Amino acid sequence: MSEPKITLKAILDASGIGKADIAKIQKQLDRYLVTIHMEPDDTDFLESMKEGLSELSSLVSNVTGSLDQFQKLAEEAIGISISLDKLRSASSASSSDMQKCFNEACASAKRLGASVSSIINATTQWSLAGYSLPDAKKLAEAAALYKNISSSADMDAATGSLASILAGFRLGADDVMRVIDSFSAVESRFQESGASISKGLGLSAHALHEAGNSLEEAIGLIAAAAPILQSPDDIAATYEAISLRLRGAREEMENLGIETDGMAATATALRQEMLALSGVDIIDGQGTFKPTYQVLDELASKWQGLSKAQQESITNLVAGSEQKSYFSSLMSGFDAARLAADTATNSTGAAQKAQEEYEQSIQSSLGRLEASFQSFAGNLMDSDFLKGIMDFGTGIINVMDAVTDKIGTLSTAGIGLGIAAGMKNTGKRRMSIRPS
Repeated sequence: MSEPKITLKAILDASGIGKADIAKIQKQLDRYLVTIHMEPDDTDFLESMKEGLSELSSLVSNVTGSLDQFQKLAEEAIGISISLDKLRSASSASSSDMQKCFNEACASAKRLGASVSSIINATTQWSLAGYSLPDAKKLAEAAALYKNISSSADMDAATGSLASILAGFRLGADDVMRVIDSFSAVESRFQESGASISKGLGLSAHALHEAGNSLEEAIGLIAAAAPILQSPDDIAATYEAISLRLRGAREEMENLGIETDGMAATATALRQEMLALSGVDIIDGQGTFKPTYQVLDELASKWQGLSKAQQESITNLVAGSEQKSYFSSLMSGFDAARLAADTATNSTGAAQKAQEEYEQSIQSSLGRLEASFQSFAGNLMDSDFLKGIMDFGTGIINVMDAVTDKIGTLSTAGIGLGIAAGMKNTGKRRMSIRPS
């Protein structure tokens, strides 16, 4: 890291303690760490003693709070240093790359209302997943944005969800905003099912992509299922089974332990039966299987015109007994899938708009505050400077310990009252309060 352009004065200013406070503490110590003579009923002295100890107690409390801030700054600096070391190891980047990465993480964190450490840690996760450092940084920033505007609980959840979707649909880092825009727009429309949609798509991404569905079509299917199935695991299992059935992949289903009751014997037999029952062809003009979304969309368009017997036969072929009840609901309410797919398709800029709204929230303000603190701490990673802070703190602690050894803890004004009461009850005496 480059030499930080930060002074001890900056730390003192940031933590609320300055030279005047230290001088005031010393003055109080000089005042009370002396030999004191008193006569009985010296009321003025007793009142002065109480007031002075109360003031000293308040100053000690202020210093203690400042030392806590020093300790937190040091801990944050050390934590960020460790995070950067992990990123350096994961990405094999140079020291100058790490300096640049830290600076960019600070800027991104302040802009997005995230912590600096979460940005760096997410960059490490993406690097470990095989992305280049520039792409990893881009994806870490995208994960922070996604966390802000989605139902993801934290950066780890946001990163995991995005990683599954990008891998499942074989998308690159440059496609990440397409994913986030789609989710932002759809979750805004389907607010109650937001968490199920994102998790469900993450679990279903590979299966739905293999079945020929686009990202937007897959989001449409998941959004339609979320209010009914609710569990993301159930959503993923349902669409995996339906997609495999529509391709006649009996052997693959058996290998996966998925129920095959009611399936056609072969893909050719399935095509013939579907055409006879509904007029819907599962094969397109190029001789390949149509995407799951397209087949279900065509079926839903004709569903109300089919007889009960036809509907039941199609349900057995396409869904089987385990997905039977859901399939009927999907056919009756496929408009939800169409709305979600269309929303995802026309979602460009939705994430940025949602982020602008998020920036007005208390959470965003707190996040930016944390980012500023971590950015400040991260620039203290020069070991000599940290040592200077620690030595400064140790010096004050030693002074306080000397006082405490003689007159007890100075955390409350009650000390002054206790000493005064004791003096009143003992009559004339000599009292000495000296440093060790």
